[in-house]
Amino acid sequence: MEQKKYARKYLRLNPDHPMFGTASIVQVGAKRVYTGSARVRILNISPGGLRFVSSLRLPVDDRVVLEICFEIDDLDYCLKGCVAHSIGTEVSEFEYGFRFREPDQNLREALKKLFNRMYVMSNRHIVIFRLK
Repeated sequence: MEQKKYARKYLRLNPDHPMFGTASIVQVGAKRVYTGSARVRILNISPGGLRFVSSLRLPVDDRVVLEICFEIDDLDYCLKGCVAHSIGTEVSEFEYGFRFREPDQNLREALKKLFNRMYVMSNRHIVIFRLK
């Protein structure tokens, strides 16, 4: 049997409850810009990026830098990055893959703790049967 390798660089976590944040454009090319922020729903997150849904139509362009702010375990994170890919959905929303510019060590540690809690919670409901 062929063994498959996990293709992603980081393990992604899917929140149990809806997770929301805000997104705003902070830079286009070399020029800093100031825009309003829009609420986004975060579908999954990893130390390298996240996937979110928004009604905004954003370009897939490394020159357009966004800042996404969200909260995990009562700690606020605001990370800059760019849209890596986008998909349109049935309702007037767009799904985006967002890549952080620089990894945040505090976020990495928070995600490790969150993953460990999720793993422990999921193992509470495992029933093992002994077959004779």
